[in-house]
Amino acid sequence: EIAGYVLSSLALCSFLGGLMVGIKMKSVLPSRGYLFNYRFYVIAVLPLPFSTPGLSMILVASLMGLAIGIQQVFFWEITELVRPHGTAVQTLGWLWTFEGTAIALGSSLSGLLIESYTPQAALAITTITVILGYFVIYGSKGRFHTP
Repeated sequence: EIAGYVLSSLALCSFLGGLMVGIKMKSVLPSRGYLFNYRFYVIAVLPLPFSTPGLSMILVASLMGLAIGIQQVFFWEITELVRPHGTAVQTLGWLWTFEGTAIALGSSLSGLLIESYTPQAALAITTITVILGYFVIYGSKGRFHTP
């Protein structure tokens, strides 16, 4: 029952975040915007495992959606800059193949955790992977530049 509200708030805020960045941040370098926003994404996802179905989860999902929408704009800008000319479809195919596989594995693991432990254990996967992503990106920050 509450899942619809949670996912709707995440989707709406994701749309608004992408729209806001697309309109206002044209002078920001994609790599700089991506790195800066990733910090906001980490902060937004930290309370996720501690949220409960209801208003707290809607608020956390809204913050996450805002961060995800902003992140997607910078991600696609970076992808457009680094991919070889004439390979847009191939690039998207490889990205979607990897993303789809990761989503399937994450969903399977989450289902197992929910059945075996608690939903909070499954929600912690998101927080942990976002934090790991933060360390991977900031660990390679010196090589992460776009024109």
